Amino acid sequence: MIVARFAAEGPFDGVFGFSQGAALTGLLVGLRTANGPPTAERPLRFDFAIMVGGFPSNDPDLAKLYVRPDSYALPSLHVFGRADGVVPSDDSRALAARFASPVLVEHAGGHVIPREARARDAIRAFLEERIRALSR
Repeated sequence: MIVARFAAEGPFDGVFGFSQGAALTGLLVGLRTANGPPTAERPLRFDFAIMVGGFPSNDPDLAKLYVRPDSYALPSLHVFGRADGVVPSDDSRALAARFASPVLVEHAGGHVIPREARARDAIRAFLEERIRALSR
């Protein structure tokens, strides 16, 4: 379904996920072609990923996607709360560790998209850098 959506409505510059959607976003990166056209094994193409309150999959079949280092060598932003009672910050850090150069934004709140200025500024800076990179 997601692969068909990418094919029908793409191209997409990046992907965003919150909570379980962030876990899915982390897996979608493993389906990403790093170079060249999409293939049956790597059918998705995008240039960055943002995950809020994410965590890695514990499913052994899905976890195989994490062993594709070229797919995970893309700009990624990982936002998580110190007071998150749903997804512990250690789990969000574990997902971020799958990526080559993750940008981590920790905030004082819980399982939310943060509203505090420091977190908003970090998210804005990440997106502005993606815009500059796409413009080159």
